Amino acid sequence: MAAALHNPLQIAADRRALPRFRDWVATTMTPEIGDAIERLKRHGAISFFRLASSILRYATILHRQCKISHIGLRTVLSGTRWLERFGAWLALGHRRKHQKIEQVFHHDSLD
Repeated sequence: MAAALHNPLQIAADRRALPRFRDWVATTMTPEIGDAIERLKRHGAISFFRLASSILRYATILHRQCKISHIGLRTVLSGTRWLERFGAWLALGHRRKHQKIEQVFHHDSLD
């Protein structure tokens, strides 16, 4: 019995048999809940963009006053880039780049 639990093929088959979260959400979510989630995502994205903007503005002021170094400013820039990417992910959703490339390639091959 213990050998069956550690078999990778059996584990993968068990995972495929489980209902997907997306399928469950599609069958149980009402339009009102979906609208509320979209509003929350939009407001969350706006909040992350505003937070990144204010952090970067404050860091720039501190750099001009020689209170933080150039490396410190670059570190802050890296952190704000992460905040902006997370805000964009909230606003736009998860889009994988290679799907877009495959679609363009497939479209070009049909022409």
